Amino acid sequence: MRMKHGSDRGPTISMKPRLLAAFTAVAMMFATAVPALLPRTAQAAEAGICTPQDITMGDNTSNAQTDDGIATWVGRNMYVGAPDGKTSFREGNAPDKSYAVEAEGLTLVNGKLAINSTKTSWSQKGFRFGIVGFGAQYRPGTGSDTLVVGGNSTDITLTDSDGQSTNVLGWGQLGRGWIGTTNSEESEYNAQIVGRESAVMAPVASTTIYLKNTAATPPYIHAWYVGGGNITDWNSRPRMYRVTDEWVAYTFPTTAKIGFQFDNGAQFSTDGTELAWTVDNGNERAGTPSAVKSLYSTSSGSVVYWNQNNPLKTVTLNGNQHDYSGNTQTITELSDMLGAIPAQETSTVTVNQTAPSTESQYGYVRDKYNSGHSRSGNNQTIYIGVKMTFNDSNYKEKMITFDGGGAANQNSTIVFDVNASDLNSDGANGLVFNFQNIKEGASVVVNVKGNQSIDFHNGWRFWWNGEEIGNGYAKLASEAKQKAYNQASQSILWNFAQTPKLTIRGGVLTNGQAVRWANAGPLGVTDISTTVDDDPAAAMIGSILVPRGSFEDHVTTNGRVWVGQDFMMYNPKFAVNFPDGIGEGNSSSVIDMDQERHNFPWKGSLRSECSTISWTKVDESGNTLAGSTWGVYKNVQDAVAEQNALYPAVKDNDPPSGDWNPGRILVVVATPSRVGGCSDGIRVRGRAVREASRHAGGPARPVCAAA
Repeated sequence: MRMKHGSDRGPTISMKPRLLAAFTAVAMMFATAVPALLPRTAQAAEAGICTPQDITMGDNTSNAQTDDGIATWVGRNMYVGAPDGKTSFREGNAPDKSYAVEAEGLTLVNGKLAINSTKTSWSQKGFRFGIVGFGAQYRPGTGSDTLVVGGNSTDITLTDSDGQSTNVLGWGQLGRGWIGTTNSEESEYNAQIVGRESAVMAPVASTTIYLKNTAATPPYIHAWYVGGGNITDWNSRPRMYRVTDEWVAYTFPTTAKIGFQFDNGAQFSTDGTELAWTVDNGNERAGTPSAVKSLYSTSSGSVVYWNQNNPLKTVTLNGNQHDYSGNTQTITELSDMLGAIPAQETSTVTVNQTAPSTESQYGYVRDKYNSGHSRSGNNQTIYIGVKMTFNDSNYKEKMITFDGGGAANQNSTIVFDVNASDLNSDGANGLVFNFQNIKEGASVVVNVKGNQSIDFHNGWRFWWNGEEIGNGYAKLASEAKQKAYNQASQSILWNFAQTPKLTIRGGVLTNGQAVRWANAGPLGVTDISTTVDDDPAAAMIGSILVPRGSFEDHVTTNGRVWVGQDFMMYNPKFAVNFPDGIGEGNSSSVIDMDQERHNFPWKGSLRSECSTISWTKVDESGNTLAGSTWGVYKNVQDAVAEQNALYPAVKDNDPPSGDWNPGRILVVVATPSRVGGCSDGIRVRGRAVREASRHAGGPARPVCAAA
């Protein structure tokens, strides 16, 4: 809509074809890109501003809020692990291993999926898609897709045991992907895959034993090193896990020669070269049963559909089908749109700071999420955590401060610019972030400027409006920290618009800096000096956009992750073993918190379930007039009286306006109503706008505008 200025006949409105086309393009962007990135909105019965849902961290997998968007988009290939320079993968030639364990919500992979997870979580089931044991518990409704693989990539080849090309391939019992439920209260989800199904390959970093067995309860297994000591204790030997209706399995974290024995006394051994062994009716052979798939379901209500035709065009989400086949272009346009928002003068960024020192040695604590709230087999409370020291010398963390300006910045979207070259941890153990003076309810966009690759170790700490919240996910954290952690995760969006490769590495603890504990009993009884150089528990907070590049991720992420090229969930380094009854075996984390994708939405003021109204202010000759300020009201009466404003001061070229062309203004509102007229002009979708600032071209007056 065009608001002409300078005539005493009142405002006139003209819709030119070129403006209609431009608006349509913007509207399509909001209708496709933004709904998948942003939360479903909670709307009041009457017209008003859209407000986002509150999403909180938790481990109740039966109590999820419904997500109507994409948690993870991968424009090319996804790895649980990393390609390590290879482009061809098959038996004995896998991606480098990773301790990453799960991805929450809907994951869409435009290319191929290669899985080489090595974590013994979920009873050795492998890497889980859709539901996470601990996370935001924010995911689609039951019956939705939770994983779709399009196969649209020629950059790598995945070859199965039959020598045939496939688009999903896993290595070992732990290196499988799975969907499905672990209890009757969880939601059922499906997966769609282009191409033939594939049997899982032999592991490359462990040894898996398969036994043909259909008993209701799987048997136990005992193992030892050939010529050496026991791997398991006979009196506490583990039970094997069911992997299909006919087969059970157990994986040992070694590639050495081992002997093993079942309950019936039958003994066998491996040769230390072949790493998968099958025992069928007393006969042993090297290899994996063909019935054990790279991707599978644990429950009848969740189905893996192989041999699908272009499934990214028919993604099922909350009962509806969506075409996401062009989503890389969509997220690129969204990234460019966000990158065009100018940072406000009141938004300042200070780089190359040193983060505050701890008040005492080991004065900063990070806990496992359920420390103090889980029980061992003998019903003792389990405590797992680490205490750290930070100073301005050998235990230093670099810090970047983002200051939103507080009361001086009343925008609902606060925009910061930071140079790619400043995102580094050079000369420090890690890089931390301090967001301060962020208005309550505001969303934050961090536009990263520059086209260079970025590589840094994420630090352990994070500040949000004066509160250090790095431990805010934990059940032992205060309610204020937990709330701030959840708010920051939903408020911040990191926009790496031109970054060709983003690498975020894990937390670092050097000699003498930290002690950890893992006890079934009182906290701190068995403090152990610890070091680590790539801990995924040093999590990244906020959604991440990398539309033109790849993302090698070594840390847990809290938000959306949308990547135009490859996405790697990569944690190859062993840190600590957490024994049975305490934790989940080998871990890359000193607090047993291996990498997870936690699905928080971005609550940006560019809302998803809302209507858009826009207008352009022009003079009598049709030239746009920049610099005006407007109020947006529910109705004409409020506009005339200048009361009950939805947005009291929408400034041209400043959020919450969603158009950054001078003279053109766009805002988003809730619950559209009918199209109709009003005495002061034209009303469409039941909203009225009034110019709040006098412009040199003429007087300010109440007007009505339409999208």
